[in-house]
Amino acid sequence: MVKSSRLAQEPDDFRFIVRQDFLSYENDLQTREELLLNSYFSLKNFAESDVEAYGLDASDTDVEKVPLVITPVSNLQLERF
Repeated sequence: MVKSSRLAQEPDDFRFIVRQDFLSYENDLQTREELLLNSYFSLKNFAESDVEAYGLDASDTDVEKVPLVITPVSNLQLERF
């Protein structure tokens, strides 16, 4: 008789890792680019998540949030107190 790992409460063999990007505050974007990317990420919040779209079980899935840096800030002036 074969037992399911869920019935036997054994640890799972593998986990799914889903990468979720978000727009970092450390970008030096033009107004048009910033508006476009903010609109994209706002619409992405209304869409179905990747976990739901792929039909993954939430207990077998980890979501990693990764900051998206497109244009890093250059010539940052730091003052020492």
